Amino acid sequence: DEEAVFRTVGVIAGVGLGTVSKYADDVAESGSNTKTTFTSDEKLLSHFDKHGDEFKGIFNSADEYLQGAQDVMQNGYKVEYVYKGEIRTGYVQFMGNNSKGKARFAFVGTNNEDCITTFHTESGKSFWKMLNGESIPVINPK
Repeated sequence: DEEAVFRTVGVIAGVGLGTVSKYADDVAESGSNTKTTFTSDEKLLSHFDKHGDEFKGIFNSADEYLQGAQDVMQNGYKVEYVYKGEIRTGYVQFMGNNSKGKARFAFVGTNNEDCITTFHTESGKSFWKMLNGESIPVINPK
């Protein structure tokens, strides 16, 4: 799984919890290829086994999990992040708030061959820290 340090780029697109999904239609116009997949079936299955339960029963199979990742790539925010010294492309999408009112996000990471490397959820606090280096609720899309 990627332990990424994100680098924000561009201008502020949304602040706070509800504004992320508000801009999804604008981002979707420049969305990515929905046929993008993991580097192998084994990687897809291992990531589904590791992260599938994070989505609270939304995905019942590895194929549904892959479709979920592709949907985030198509409809979410495209961001750049640094992983092991490389600038990579990731995609984030607001999922809603948990029972404690904390934001949850779906995150898809890719490698430089545009293959999916991870698909998991992040809490708002964790997400903002990874994205901005501190807990500032801002997404700067690529």
